[in-house]
Amino acid sequence: MVVTDGENAYLISGGGDVMNAEPRESPSGETGVIGIGSGGFYATAAARALVTVDGLEIEEIAERAMTVAADLCVYTNHNFVVETVEVIEEAEEEEEEEKGTGKDKES
Repeated sequence: MVVTDGENAYLISGGGDVMNAEPRESPSGETGVIGIGSGGFYATAAARALVTVDGLEIEEIAERAMTVAADLCVYTNHNFVVETVEVIEEAEEEEEEEKGTGKDKES
């Protein structure tokens, strides 16, 4: 499994090992693309190409790249799950904390 916090990417093995994925810079200058599994190299290649296309959201890039991998690799199927988690930015968190603190002070 691949997970990210928006800045760092980690590979989590089936045994629970967590490894920091340090993506290498591609010749086109793109970084941050990671592929895993039997079709990982196909998905990585497709994603690196798609990252340069304007207007594509990251979820669409991931789905298209995995579809390419499934089309090319006999060990990869078209059944994949993309889960996204919304991250509250630090400024928003601080603002919410201040609002919460302000309410406590008024009481």
